[in-house]
Amino acid sequence: MLTYSFANLQGESMYAHLYKCIKNDITNGVLHAEEKLPSKRMLAKNLGISLITVENAYAQLVVEGYIYSQPKRGYYVARIEQQPLPVKAERKAAPSFKTQATAQSVSFAKSSVPPDTFPYNIWARLLRHTLTTADEHALISDTSAGGVLPLRQALARHLYQFRGLNIAPEQIIIGAGTQTLYNLIVQLLGRSHVYALENPGYPQLAAAYQANDVFCRYRHARQPPLRIAALGSKKKQSLYHRR
Repeated sequence: MLTYSFANLQGESMYAHLYKCIKNDITNGVLHAEEKLPSKRMLAKNLGISLITVENAYAQLVVEGYIYSQPKRGYYVARIEQQPLPVKAERKAAPSFKTQATAQSVSFAKSSVPPDTFPYNIWARLLRHTLTTADEHALISDTSAGGVLPLRQALARHLYQFRGLNIAPEQIIIGAGTQTLYNLIVQLLGRSHVYALENPGYPQLAAAYQANDVFCRYRHARQPPLRIAALGSKKKQSLYHRR
């Protein structure tokens, strides 16, 4: 049974601490590939924590590919390529002098994911899992204009678990990109409003609004959070939007 201490969290959330503990055990070789993890209820009872804490930690590990679930069987440690040696072995092989870490450049530009860093194995495993477990009719049927419902449901759960936002899947709209979605916002709400943007912020967002010929006001990101009630009568004339 997994046993971890929650005595000195230093402001860290319990689910994040549990997630890091399990992740470290996986990457350090304490937990081996295909090893079955304890059930969520059993682990929560053993550690004396809430079930939702374990659920959030397991969910994050699944998203990042460290573990995977099988229906009615539980959670298992996933196979990770180039898994590091256990901690003890690393310490034996470590040189006595300090080595300087080499800097690595990573591009976050659109459509420029380096092929050697893309997790193909994780992507292929999740793809196979979806194709074998999903409803066949749902995979080939027409989807809602707002996006595939299971994806919106997953996003709603993620926003609730990790951001504390209670949002219904019907309130989520999935589009082809930022430009398309913000063009729809302007068409829906009109060009007579004033749109407020954070500065510094996302430049493509400002460009999308300017292309739609709407007036924008810029609000510094360090200013206190904007309260709609403080706008008074102006709230009928101005629309404030924050990405």
